Parts: sequence; C-alpha cells; structure tokens
Amino acid sequence: MSTHPDQLLPLAGRLRDLFGENGYTVDGVNARLGPLATAAMGRDDPVPALAAAAGSDPLDVLIRLFLLGRDEPATATAFLPDEVLETTSPGRVRAVLDLRPHEDDWWLASDIERLHPPPPDHVIGIGAASATLIAATLRHQISTALDVGTGSGVQALHLSRHSTCVTATDALPRAIAMARLSFALSGIPADAVELLCGDLLEPVGGREFDLVVSNPPFVLAPTDRDALTYRDAPGGEDGLARLLRDAAAVLAPNGVAQVLTSWVVGDGGDWRSGPAAMLPEGFDALVLLREVLDPGEHVALWRDRDEPEAPATARSLRWLEHIAALGAEGIAYGLVVLRRTDEPARVRFFDLRAETASPTAQRIGGWLDRTRDHRDPETVAQQRLLVVPDARLVEESATGPEGWDVQSRRVVSGRALPETVGVDPITAALLAGCDGRLPASAIAELLGTAADVDPAEVLRVAARLVETGHLTVPDGR
Repeated sequence: MSTHPDQLLPLAGRLRDLFGENGYTVDGVNARLGPLATAAMGRDDPVPALAAAAGSDPLDVLIRLFLLGRDEPATATAFLPDEVLETTSPGRVRAVLDLRPHEDDWWLASDIERLHPPPPDHVIGIGAASATLIAATLRHQISTALDVGTGSGVQALHLSRHSTCVTATDALPRAIAMARLSFALSGIPADAVELLCGDLLEPVGGREFDLVVSNPPFVLAPTDRDALTYRDAPGGEDGLARLLRDAAAVLAPNGVAQVLTSWVVGDGGDWRSGPAAMLPEGFDALVLLREVLDPGEHVALWRDRDEPEAPATARSLRWLEHIAALGAEGIAYGLVVLRRTDEPARVRFFDLRAETASPTAQRIGGWLDRTRDHRDPETVAQQRLLVVPDARLVEESATGPEGWDVQSRRVVSGRALPETVGVDPITAALLAGCDGRLPASAIAELLGTAADVDPAEVLRVAARLVETGHLTVPDGR
C-alpha cells in the first residue's frame, strides 16, 4: 500500500532543513546536473542525469532517490528519516514519494509512477501543462484566488505569493493531502491555503474570486474502462465546457479565470467553432490555441505506457474509433481566459501555434488592460499612436521573373498578443505613419487620399493593432 502524504507531515520541517543543507534546491540540482542533463530530464530521458549524479554525496543520493525514482543502498540513505523510504530488497531502499525542489525554496510532493497504468488516486507532479499555466497566470496583488484541481498544489503555491486568501479544490482526497504536504515542505503555514475536497468548483459554489486558475484533466479519451482521474476529462468536451461556465460563475467583478483545456476540431479544420460553443456568454474571452494533433498523434501521446509498442493495439484502436465518432479531424489544446465585465463582451481567438514560447502573464495582462480601455476606432482616431519599440517588420520573398517578389509581410513584437500580425499595404502604410506626431484620424485621411482607401478601414486596422499591442498610445497623447 502506498504511503499517505499525511504520514510525512510531522517530518516536513526536518526534511525542508535537510534538503536545504545538502543543496537539494533548484539551483543546487541544476548546478550538479548541468544544462544538458537537465534538458534531457525534460524529455523524460534520465540517463544523462544518472551519469551527472553518479556520486555518493547526499545531493547525488537525493537526486537519484526523489527525482529519478531509483533504488539506493540503505547505507547511503542513513541521513534520511526512515519514513520517506521503503525497502525494495535486502539492503536496498527507494523513496515513497517524489519530493522535488521548485522555485527558490519550495518542494513539491507527488506520486512516483511505478504502476502502468497508475492507480485511480495517483497524483502527478509538475509537468509541461503546469509550467504553461504558471507562466500565463496574472500576478498582480489580489484578495481571493482559487485553484481548481490543485493536484500537488503547485498553482496554489504560486497564488499564495500575491493573493490574500487562496482556496484550492480537488476531487481526490489524496491530492488534497499531497498539496498539504507540499505546502508544509515549502514553509507555507497550514492555514494559509484553504483546501477543499470535491468535484471541480462544487465545493465553492456561491462564492466569488478575483482569480481562478485550473489545469484540469483535459485529455479527451474513451470511457470503456476506468479513467485516469488526473488526466482524462470527466464528461469529455461537455465536462470541460461546464468547467468554463462554472469558473465564470464564481468570478468577482472584473475577476479573471485562466483554464487549460482541449476541444474537438471538426471536419473542415475550423478550430474556433469548438471553443466558441464552450464559452459562457457575457464575458470577455481570449482563446489561445497552442497545438492541434491529428487523431493518431493524440492517441500516441496519451495512450497507456504499458501498451505494446505495436501501434494497432486494441485500446488504441478503440480510442481512434471514439475520436472518429466525435467527428474529429483533430484535437486542439489551448488556454481560455475569461473576464467578468459589465461592458459589451469582447471575444478573440488567436492561433499561437507558430510561436515558440507559451503566452506569458505580461502579454495576457497587456491584452486585458488594452481591451479594458475599450479603444475602439472612434477612440483611437483621436490618439497619436506609436509603433512599440521592439517591433520588427519581417518580409519573406521568393525569386520571380523580375527578381525577388515579396510573398508575405508581418509585424512582430515580443510583448504583443498575438506576437505576429500579417501586414497588407494599408497596415504597412499605417505603421509607417504612426510616429506620435499626428492623430490616427489625420493619418487615415492622408492614406485615404494617397492610397484611395476608406479612412474608416484604416482606423479599424489601427484599433486592432492597438488591441494586439503592436501600436501603443503614449501617455498624455
């Protein structure tokens, strides 16, 4: 029987001190492993890390035990409390839980995956999806925050830095206990985060929060056997739509929800129709597409690891049949941002598949700030606009009968959302004229005369570029 996280709670302070004294921190581990082994671990390749941490000092032992899940001689682990170890064979032991450093002085507790498939109450640690949500979450000071589906507690830990009151929910009692252990290991007082066991937002119905975040089970999988609780979306796409509606329902005025999700891309490849049907009405909404997998890629990514290598296993075939029954041409993954507003709602869909980095809190917050100002064409017309300082105009050309022919033009800014916007002749002329000297209405009139374009269309383009962040309104202009 696996160790319950509550059994280690009395040892949390001792373990925290022991980890710190032996350099088992983010900086200490990265220094010991080096960049190549650290990158390999991100690809689920432990071999370079095993080579880098092959020594006998306590830090190497801690890395092999808790990060890599390896057995160790009992004599090498004498400095650790017995409660964090279990015997695997005479004279050899292994860690009962995955305990790993995170950020400056935090440690996260999760289950080590040793069974395939893992048990129904398995609690996973931080992964790529968790890291994406951490980077995207708004970090201004707020009163109340909610983490839905907390798992190991990593999102709630980050929320505790800028929220007066933090609440975290999870359907698994074991996850609630694991998060409680993560907080204790990280020196977070027991009463600093309210932990509630229940399905998604059910435990907090009727309450309001300034910020809601969720990295829920979002994998669309068949229901021909017990689901992997931490991974498979209960109720499929309908369940994920209910999560968005319920998250919107608990937002305080101007409150924001940020939810990782997935949806079906139907015949024709229109990726917007799925999330459009999931969005609650009356809320500002930002849908950021990060990836679309075809059915075969989706199954290959998520199928159980204990399946044979042969691609045509029975489970995989049933999964492909399930996706076909959904009418899916692909499965999309992305982030949905909702904001409660009393103004007419703005809904935007941005395809970020070409961007190398995940959207950051700064870029998402910038979009929310700009749309809060409601800079419509009429407002923008009176403003003297500037191209943002880091903007770049990028052209792609191909050889033609008369030399190089421009095939595409786009303006790129690392602070904008989306990062890249296509540039047609009107946009190019507008960008060239936005030097802060003339109001946008004057530029629109000049372009209307010189290029025979509708000044109203120029102002609509200007308003769009202000919203995305490629044009800015200087203070006092």
